[in-house]
Amino acid sequence: MREKIDESKRLVRYLQRLISIALKEPERNRLPYPTFAAFFEITIRLREIGYYVYRMVDFLNGVRKREELNKICDICRNALNTSDLATLVKLREELNSYEESILPSLNAYEAHMAFAMRRILFNLVRIAELMIVADETQRVTCVPVAKEEEF
Repeated sequence: MREKIDESKRLVRYLQRLISIALKEPERNRLPYPTFAAFFEITIRLREIGYYVYRMVDFLNGVRKREELNKICDICRNALNTSDLATLVKLREELNSYEESILPSLNAYEAHMAFAMRRILFNLVRIAELMIVADETQRVTCVPVAKEEEF
């Protein structure tokens, strides 16, 4: 089990390095600025998701087998299987209210785990919104304004 945990942490660090390279060299992407701005924020959100996954691995040792965390995992799993923004927002709201209701019964590791999953779901919602923005910017074309007649 410990080898799997260490391997997952190595994978997250590797992905974070790739994301950092993508952020540092925007000229290679050759994207229009609005699309690049969406891409930039998406990479930041992915980096934050990687951070929380990385931290959750450290919390596993202190987590007791709990039904409350299983429900949170189910909500997150459902969020990963959908691309509909309205569904993601609904799942995020469900997770927020559920986490608030169970927080007093959790130990510190479990509370950190629940918080990390909530932040991951929040970032998934933001990424879905940004993908919609990036898609719209690809469709919009700028048309030069005709010169006004001089009076």
